[in-house]
Amino acid sequence: MNANVRYVSNHADNLSTVSYVLFPLEGEPIYITQMTLKRSAAMISWIKDMRPESTTKAPQIMEERLSNVGLRSGRVGLVGAGFSNGEVIGMPYNIFQELTRRLPNIELVEMTETFTRLRMIKGEEELRLIRKSAELCDLAFEEGVRLARPGIRENEWFAGIHRLLYAHGCEQPSFLIGASGPMPTDNPSLMKNDPLYSSRVVKPGDVIISEFGPKVDGYAAQSLQMICLRPAEPFLRTMAKYTVEIYKKVESELGPRKNVGEILQVGQSFMREVEPQLGAQAQALTPIIHLIGMGGPDPSPSNACEGMELEKGMTLMIEVGNMSQQPVYSWLGTAFEITDTGSKSLTRIAYEDRALKVV
Repeated sequence: MNANVRYVSNHADNLSTVSYVLFPLEGEPIYITQMTLKRSAAMISWIKDMRPESTTKAPQIMEERLSNVGLRSGRVGLVGAGFSNGEVIGMPYNIFQELTRRLPNIELVEMTETFTRLRMIKGEEELRLIRKSAELCDLAFEEGVRLARPGIRENEWFAGIHRLLYAHGCEQPSFLIGASGPMPTDNPSLMKNDPLYSSRVVKPGDVIISEFGPKVDGYAAQSLQMICLRPAEPFLRTMAKYTVEIYKKVESELGPRKNVGEILQVGQSFMREVEPQLGAQAQALTPIIHLIGMGGPDPSPSNACEGMELEKGMTLMIEVGNMSQQPVYSWLGTAFEITDTGSKSLTRIAYEDRALKVV
């Protein structure tokens, strides 16, 4: 989750749980990381001053560098790790306490939301990487269809997806979760997406739900798909039909200056229309929209995604499938790019196939 650090340094150490970049307006920045330097640091980061195994010395290093550039007083922005709904994980208290003791005249200003909004709009190079990730999602789907058969173990199926993605340049660790089992089921908690795959053997009539998020130079699109081994329950075919309908209605509303909350209301209105046919299972058709970018899902500003207005250069996911609703009878998601006049879908796989591919 070192996306903010990587955004300014072009390097993320996936083994270190803590990293800092001190980025002065003038003068060279410093990259402070928890573990030893990796080969990739020398190859891809533009920052020359890399300080490995130094997070415990971070306040001392920051004091020295700020003093060197004449900043023993004034304001310094502090950017934490932003997550959904405005949640921010900031600097550990012991580091903050020591830093303020060493630099009592420095005012640390919370800047996470400002930085989050900066990252929401993608440049052309960023868009290229997200498109490439979406292409890998398509390849992974096709491989999943090829591998799906009675007798394969759930973890074996996911291992095949991992092998394909890493062979095509996907970066570790990438987001790959899922589950398999009968649907409908007497034990709905078994059909909950999970990063720990089971060793259960897939049987005729079983469903494999999965979510892929392959990273390309740190950037990740995502896809959600449902693959069913024959015979498919008629109810699943009905749910897939309505899933695609609601998905296309939400997609048709995407575009610059469109409000996310209002877009989702279009999908929710359709959900209410089909309640007479589906009953309580209509809730499984709940649509959501979230941003994507470096590190996977982009963090949302504090007003949350539903209050946002879309802009050209944003990249996002539409997903239909309510994980709080068990079991999951509806499961579809792909990536989109907001353009000058509307949106561009980043998958070549038909929505009908992703919503329910019967093999």
